[in-house]
Amino acid sequence: MELGPGGRRLRQVEIGPDGGSVKTSIENWPFNPPFDLHDPQYASMEIGLGDFEQAWQRARHESEA
Repeated sequence: MELGPGGRRLRQVEIGPDGGSVKTSIENWPFNPPFDLHDPQYASMEIGLGDFEQAWQRARHESEA
């Protein structure tokens, strides 16, 4: 997930069990509650912007999945 400064999702890439990936963005979510950006449980899940961009470019749009 890419989160904005308020903790709400901006973009997301979901990787399936088969290794395929699907991307969704803010217009796909009717409900988008904020995440606590300071919650330590998320620290180990953080990746760099370059890694996220690569995953985003490889992923298909949800409508193509």
